[in-house]
Amino acid sequence: MRSIEWFIEEPSDTTMRSVVELVRGEFGDCLRLVVAYDGETLRILHTDDEVLASYSDEEFERGVRNLVLEHSIETLELSDQECWSEIMHFRDISVLKVRYGDGEQILISFDNDHNVRLPAFSEDVVSLFR
Repeated sequence: MRSIEWFIEEPSDTTMRSVVELVRGEFGDCLRLVVAYDGETLRILHTDDEVLASYSDEEFERGVRNLVLEHSIETLELSDQECWSEIMHFRDISVLKVRYGDGEQILISFDNDHNVRLPAFSEDVVSLFR
């Protein structure tokens, strides 16, 4: 089983700061996590304090590994269509995965109390990387 190196950091570049600002503006108090994954390292760019406190490091890493590595949007293909975003709904939360660049991903976790217009919001996220 592959482990993922992960850490919490403030966004270090203008694009990632713009992504976090866009996401915070959309989800407000319903936002749980904003995570960037570049194929090797997972950076937590925003977290609700209660989210990390509710998981052990092992539980958190196992959940992230499932979302990032074992459930990959890169493996989804429909004829000539490329999959660049997906949403997963759980009992109380949802996770939006948006792919940008060459396999890099932004994962946004939020409470299901918030309605978001997809794919318009995903396109807004991707457009920040262009």
